[in-house]
Amino acid sequence: MRTFQTNEERFAALEQSNRKLKAGIMLLCGMAALIAILGAAAPSPKVITAERFVLVDETGKERAELSSNPKNVAFQLMNADQSRAVILSSGSEGNGVLLFDKFGKGRQALMAYKDATTYSVFREDRPQEALLILDNAKGTVLAVRDPKGNELVDLGVVNGGALAISDTNGKPRAMVGTEGITTFDEAGKINWTSFGETLTPEERKHVMDLINSTQQPSN
Repeated sequence: MRTFQTNEERFAALEQSNRKLKAGIMLLCGMAALIAILGAAAPSPKVITAERFVLVDETGKERAELSSNPKNVAFQLMNADQSRAVILSSGSEGNGVLLFDKFGKGRQALMAYKDATTYSVFREDRPQEALLILDNAKGTVLAVRDPKGNELVDLGVVNGGALAISDTNGKPRAMVGTEGITTFDEAGKINWTSFGETLTPEERKHVMDLINSTQQPSN
C-alpha cells in the first residue's frame, strides 16, 4: 500500500479541502442573510391602545381627532379656528360622513342606516334640510324645502313615479303621476284633472296615494 504523497498530491488535496470549506462558509452566510431578511420583513407587531388620539399643528391647536366610546367611533378634522370641518362616524345607529363649512356650520351629510340611506344639504337659515334624498325599501324620494321647512317639490318613485308641487303652506297644489295630472286649490279640492271633470272616490284615493308617495317615507 502506498503511504506517501508527492508535493503535488499534497497541494491538490489541500486545494480541494479549501474549496469545500469555502463552499460551507458561503452556505452558512447565505442562510444567515435569509434569516435576517425574513426577520426584517415580518417584525413583531406593535399595538398602541387608547380611547382618543389628537393631532395638533405647530402652534399646539387640535386639527384632527380619533376617538371612540361604547356606541360610536369618529374621526374628525378641524378648521384653523378648531371648529368642525369633516366627521367620519361609525356607530350603533348608522355610519356617515358630515361636511361643515369654514365656520363650522353643517352643510352636507351622507348617512347609511340599517334600513335606509339619506343625503342631505343644509342651509344656515333653514330649520330642516334644504334638499333631502331618501332611499329605503319603500322607494326613493327627493324633497326640496323652502326657508320655512315646507316641502315645495317632491319627486318620488314608490308606487309609480310622481311629482308633487306644494304652496308655501306645504299643501299640495299640483301633481303629475303615471296616471295623469291633477291640480288642487288652497283647501285641497281638485281644480282640474286629466282624468275628467269628476273622479270617483276610488280614483281620488289613487291620486292622493300618488301624492302621499312623494312625501318622505319613514325609516
